[in-house]
Amino acid sequence: MKFPKDFIEAWKRFRELRKNPEIAKLLDEDTAKMSFAQMWFTFGRVEPAEDSYLISFHNHSDGNNYALEQIARVAAKRGYKVFGVSDHNRDDKFNEKRVIYFPFGDGIYLVRGNEVGCYKNGKAQGDILTVGYNGRIPSFEPLEDIVHRATEQDSIIIATTPFNDLMGGIGEEKLSQIIPYLHAIEVFNATSNMAFLRYADALAKIFAQKFGITGIYDEDAHTLDEIGLAGFSISKRHLPSLRMPPEEIECSPQVLINELKTALSQGNVANNQGHYMPLASVSYPAKSKTLSHKQAILKPK
Repeated sequence: MKFPKDFIEAWKRFRELRKNPEIAKLLDEDTAKMSFAQMWFTFGRVEPAEDSYLISFHNHSDGNNYALEQIARVAAKRGYKVFGVSDHNRDDKFNEKRVIYFPFGDGIYLVRGNEVGCYKNGKAQGDILTVGYNGRIPSFEPLEDIVHRATEQDSIIIATTPFNDLMGGIGEEKLSQIIPYLHAIEVFNATSNMAFLRYADALAKIFAQKFGITGIYDEDAHTLDEIGLAGFSISKRHLPSLRMPPEEIECSPQVLINELKTALSQGNVANNQGHYMPLASVSYPAKSKTLSHKQAILKPK
């Protein structure tokens, strides 16, 4: 990130795109739901839709080195049933398990994920989110190789904030090339809290609708406070495996992963909800720490 040059370019792009009525409408939709206090000072919270499970896939433990148990306890308290932990280019806290159950609240399943940094010929291509995969997902390899590998390993594949160049988005050209492999596109990222970054969410929504790809809201939480800002719901009837004993799901996680993949691919998302991270949030120091950590580990050897 070439701060502040990249921010200036993002602001210019935001002003230009806002001239498009369709984009302007999308930019205003989510902020219109936020109070002044939520926009600046308080964390909004989402809730599961009726007769549905609340889900989030894009979350991190690595910036503050949270234990999975800490994350599970907070996520369960805030209503999630399935919660992905997708650290940057690593998944070692799962000890090779794909799904781990914690008996907090009504019970919660943490799903192993990885926000993978993609590189080609030594040049960064952006990030792709892989969730629930079997085996290992390589990092620092070309995007096309990573999505092929992830597909072979039964991963859920999500394009995370693809139009946000500042935060590792892969961009429209590369996004178009991997459409057949995608289960969803992240069309709302709670960290796009500065107004001029929200164009990325608007462009993602338009792209998802154009190509018939499921759009999901996610929070990209790097701190415990940020858990609960965003998520999506899937009807309980589409995830019958969650009625199985937890030990069976942990032993045979592919059943749950397949149900999630099918629900996303078929557009069976009951409800998207999201609040942007408050601009004056005390989580900013932790966020900055995480981004510095990310930049350090994303640099290929």
